[in-house]
Amino acid sequence: MLFRSKLYGIFAAGRPTLYVGEPESEGGWLLREHNCGRALPTATGPSLATAIVESWKDSGGRLVQGANARRLAEEGSLANCAAAFAKVFRTQLGADR
Repeated sequence: MLFRSKLYGIFAAGRPTLYVGEPESEGGWLLREHNCGRALPTATGPSLATAIVESWKDSGGRLVQGANARRLAEEGSLANCAAAFAKVFRTQLGADR
């Protein structure tokens, strides 16, 4: 999976993400599916402050989410995507038999 958004760089840094946007969007789905952050549907000052404080208080959760983010970035790297495509081509051409 190759990400075409700013999330890829954040994930590569190994940091959990507070994403302001629709929780059902691709960004929200990635955060939820891979447990690497949280999506906030709106960005009011109080809701954002609450989310930041909650994240800060949960240091264990932050570490897990950061590690999950880094792993996701590594799995979605261009090199891994290219290797996966190359394997498909080799298989289709019969080179992997």
